[in-house]
Amino acid sequence: MENSRLRKMYQDMFASRGCSPCGPLDGLGPEGRCFSIDPEYGEGWCWVYQCGDHATITLMDQAYSSDRYCKIMQPDFLCIGYYYSVSGEQVHPYRKLSSNTFHAHVGKAGRYGVIHHRGVPLKSISITLMPEYYERHLQAKYADAYVNPKDAFACIDGIGEFPELLMVFNQIRSYTGTGMPARLYYEGKLDEALALVLNKSRETATGKPAERRVSLEDRQTLAAVASYIDNHYMTEIPQAILAQIACMSPAKLKYAFRAAYGCSLSEYTQNRRVGHAEHLLTNTDLSVAQIALVTGYKKPGSLTEVFKKHTGMTPSDYRRMLAG
Repeated sequence: MENSRLRKMYQDMFASRGCSPCGPLDGLGPEGRCFSIDPEYGEGWCWVYQCGDHATITLMDQAYSSDRYCKIMQPDFLCIGYYYSVSGEQVHPYRKLSSNTFHAHVGKAGRYGVIHHRGVPLKSISITLMPEYYERHLQAKYADAYVNPKDAFACIDGIGEFPELLMVFNQIRSYTGTGMPARLYYEGKLDEALALVLNKSRETATGKPAERRVSLEDRQTLAAVASYIDNHYMTEIPQAILAQIACMSPAKLKYAFRAAYGCSLSEYTQNRRVGHAEHLLTNTDLSVAQIALVTGYKKPGSLTEVFKKHTGMTPSDYRRMLAG
């Protein structure tokens, strides 16, 4: 990889995941580079295709034998991807990773960490862009119509329904061409994906207020709100209480919390509940009904619905998989 910051990010990421270079793997495009996980950490692979000097396409299919904390010092970059299967959390700030959702990351220079839970396959595809691509290259190529894609990526994060982009990702996964046709294909798909994201963000943003910055003072009070949820997520928490803790109106708390944490108050609470449910399914013999009550759900079906949305499987299937 010619871009030194991009190369360093991948080196750190692969080192934290226990990945090392390997030979070509069946079913993967031969133009990409393959990496395999050290058996000490689990099993699986990672495939990376370099689009020019400043962009990559990455496929992952991995499973860890124990919870794996992956951390890097990230540069400025953009990433858009899709989790076919995942169980884990992003930290700094905290967010639950969910299966069958798109994730868009606006990377800012600094620390980044993610925890992947043992046993549950991590299957994903992503496109990574460095500033040289989305600021210099695109601006030079489309000077009369240039739009910085940063805001567009932020609008896409966490959505589950985006069939046009999912189709592009699935096409990339199944493509195995070589030579010049492969280069044309991958670079064309990268541009197609970016065009879809830009167009989708326009539709999503229509009628919505512009994003507001969150002050340091507000971030500190929002951290108190998050801590309160961390300690009381197993019960129903009136939003009026959270507004009092934040010293904000309910309306301000709603948009400020999403701006700071990338999710709503209810989504943050659900993320904590699912994370605790995963822990109990892994480390206790409690029934699913008991776990539902412990994590704040009156009915097992409610836990099952939310758990499957986040992990791609039911609590019972999750426990059977860990036992198998």
